[in-house]
Amino acid sequence: MGTPSSTNRYSSNSTTSESSSVESERRDRILSSKLYFDVHASKVPLIYSSSYDIAFLGIEKMHPFDSSKWGRICRFLIAEGLLEQKHIVEPLEAKKEDLLVVHSESHLDSLKSSSIVSTIVEVEFYAVYPEVPPVAVLPNCLVDKHVLYPFRKQVGEPFWLLSLQKNGDGLSMLVSGTTTSEYLSRLDGALKVAAGAFDPELIIYNAGTDVLDGDPLGRLKISPDGIAVRDEKVFMFARERHIPLVMLTSGGYMKSSAKVIADSITNLAKKSLITMEVYKI
Repeated sequence: MGTPSSTNRYSSNSTTSESSSVESERRDRILSSKLYFDVHASKVPLIYSSSYDIAFLGIEKMHPFDSSKWGRICRFLIAEGLLEQKHIVEPLEAKKEDLLVVHSESHLDSLKSSSIVSTIVEVEFYAVYPEVPPVAVLPNCLVDKHVLYPFRKQVGEPFWLLSLQKNGDGLSMLVSGTTTSEYLSRLDGALKVAAGAFDPELIIYNAGTDVLDGDPLGRLKISPDGIAVRDEKVFMFARERHIPLVMLTSGGYMKSSAKVIADSITNLAKKSLITMEVYKI
């Protein structure tokens, strides 16, 4: 038996070795991943898959949220003549090896249980809408196809497409009933603070529309025009500083959200803050 000091050294070396092995395995998974791919010049910087729109044997119609808002956004943009279906970037599905880069195997295995998945996806809205059928009682094969598969198609987006933190003044949160003018004023202050605090290589813009007036979860009173102005301010902030921007449409599932988002994207294109034109080969 070794002395306490030698035992501690062995334990420390063993832990270091295990940590290095785990990190090496993680790096190998990243390098071998097929999740990322070069985007052809004939595509616009907008990523969408029809799998994003959750259709669940008609059960989704009982849900008060618009579970197909992403497809509706694209259809609005196509109707506006701003987008063609063939120019949209179709993401790949994240395989298990990709997910193991950031998740443990035990966590991924736990998702084979519908009850576990239900605790993840239903926590926020079930308290507000108890009439929504719980995922827990559905067969896991259906949960995987209609809930988890769409999520696996949303994890490999490496460049700007079409995240506003609740930062306002540091950690200050917006109170219920906040108006458009107050919201935009707080945004101006937050952008000013951000401009002086750091120089990022990438901006992740969480452009949720759950701040819209009437949203039962956001409980703010922001107008559709306020959303367009908000997005324009953030994109202008990034443009002036030559910082790449990732825009995530995020929360907000009222039926009106899709049109509000599409109108904002159209406004950004008209202001030349985004480019929805393909390169000529």
